[in-house]
Amino acid sequence: MSKRGAVRRLPAGLFVCLALVLALVLAGEARAEGPLVAVVDSGVDATHPDLAQRVAEGCNVWDGGDTHDACGHGTNIAGVMAEAAPAARILPVKAMSDDCYGTYSRLIAGVECAVEMGAQVILIASGAYFDSPALHAAVSAARQSGVLLVAGAGNDGTAAPFYPAAYEEVVTVAGVDRLGAPYWRTNYGPHVDIAGPALEVRCAAAGGGYDVCSGTSSAGAYVAGAAAHVWALRPEWKADEVAAHLCAVAVDCIAPDQGAYCGCGRVNVERAVRLALPLHVHLPVLLCG
Repeated sequence: MSKRGAVRRLPAGLFVCLALVLALVLAGEARAEGPLVAVVDSGVDATHPDLAQRVAEGCNVWDGGDTHDACGHGTNIAGVMAEAAPAARILPVKAMSDDCYGTYSRLIAGVECAVEMGAQVILIASGAYFDSPALHAAVSAARQSGVLLVAGAGNDGTAAPFYPAAYEEVVTVAGVDRLGAPYWRTNYGPHVDIAGPALEVRCAAAGGGYDVCSGTSSAGAYVAGAAAHVWALRPEWKADEVAAHLCAVAVDCIAPDQGAYCGCGRVNVERAVRLALPLHVHLPVLLCG
């Protein structure tokens, strides 16, 4: 028989190895129901195709009603977070009015509600430039309970601390563009921990469809999603370990002052997920080599 028409057979052992790897990966995905991520904002449109079946029953600390999102901002950031963390569940916490107005007292109540309802990650995309001992206490209590808090650094191009993002207990996220250069409106400073995409990010729109979003709200949402994705793979990790892992695998930004504009670097979800895979998945891959 001509060798040109022959079919090469892969060794039986390789088939077994590949089948083992696939089974382990699928088993990991099956058990990796993502962490519950609280979106403390204006509510979430639970009917959006990207979010349907993933939105848990949340709480409304603004007026005691439902968690419908008339403002749209909460749905925007929930969509960005969900794209980075396909298995994450979303806990909508409505802490803003229908016209996107918020207060520290409602934000505090939102953080407390998120903790009470079992959130592992809390995403915050609002704040102000004055410190509040009460807000700091709420954030500190959430962190001490094992929750990972993530917040955008602000969009005024200043080094002034923007709270609650600037608190030490919060992962403070600055914004970068597609090339990794600082987003032109991002806040910066020594309180920045990491950077995420902040320019023209595709995001879910309340009522259906999509918007194009820019700002550190999107950057923070993306980092929160990266954290949730990693935590789904490594549920035994603590919040500090998840945050440290994201920093350890971050990539450099294009900035004159890396620390001030990007902290430890620019988040890289693909690297973070790949390098978070447990040894029982990595080892068969190496053996099958």
